[in-house]
Amino acid sequence: MTAASHTQASPLPNFVLRGHTAELAALDFSAAGDRLYSGDADGVVLAWDLKTRRPVRHMRIHEGGVLTLASLDAELLLTCVSIVAVSTR
Repeated sequence: MTAASHTQASPLPNFVLRGHTAELAALDFSAAGDRLYSGDADGVVLAWDLKTRRPVRHMRIHEGGVLTLASLDAELLLTCVSIVAVSTR
């Protein structure tokens, strides 16, 4: 047998969440496991209801891209963003 005969195809996803137009940069689940938070390179954060698989909040919270995010509790979401330098010349 060759190594090629042991390769397996990647599994197909059960579902795909569509909502961002920019590259995803960060994901985090709520402590309760009912929400997924996603942040992208345009500074947009979406809150997803995992039962309906639809976004329940769309937040443009930064000018720079979201680098990381963390759901601290049901009411608090912490984000870290890239700094966009602006030249005044």
